[in-house]
Amino acid sequence: FLSVCCSLSLSFSSNTNMSMYGGLPAGQPQFAGQPAGQPAVQCSHCLQPIGGRCLMAFGLPWHPNCLACCVCGKTFENEKIFEGEDGQAYCSEDFAKTFAPKCVACEKSIFGEYKLALGRNWHKECFICDTCRVPLDAIFYPSDDGQIYCHEHIWTAIRMICAKCEKPIITGNVIEMGELKFHVDHFCCAFCQKKLANAEYYEREGKPYCKQHYIMLYG
Repeated sequence: FLSVCCSLSLSFSSNTNMSMYGGLPAGQPQFAGQPAGQPAVQCSHCLQPIGGRCLMAFGLPWHPNCLACCVCGKTFENEKIFEGEDGQAYCSEDFAKTFAPKCVACEKSIFGEYKLALGRNWHKECFICDTCRVPLDAIFYPSDDGQIYCHEHIWTAIRMICAKCEKPIITGNVIEMGELKFHVDHFCCAFCQKKLANAEYYEREGKPYCKQHYIMLYG
């Protein structure tokens, strides 16, 4: 399987008051005084005249106390403003909680580069083998329960380990005896080592035997 490396940035440009975070605009609030002799502008929220400082955000004028995060109610005196997909204003913390993608491993919001694999999002540092915890690059191996593994440990995870040599069964055919699996060449009588692939065998305590020696040993 291949993973895709993506990027999600949270950045603010010095030459504009708007930037992009996950495809959504964010703004640095700008305050302006009311020019002398000019009619007072109207607040976009309460529709009352703005006699003092005017907060400009999203191209509209506001009283500084009339524009607040729709979740926590925090005003934007010292906060960057984020506009959500619903058109509401959010502080950075609540915007991340509401709209930022979540890492499937740690369940925390993702900023910066991330991995997209199996239709799910991962922090790069969370995209690791479930057994040895080594970071995984483009190639990884998923198990049926949704975990991811390196090439070395996927075989243990999916129980494709030869019961005789205890090494992974990576290529070729596999012989199953109950829940045990064997390389074809390793499926042998536990007493005489006669190969039992495509032959009659008897099982005892997780070990295969040819007919002759099963009868000799166990009657």
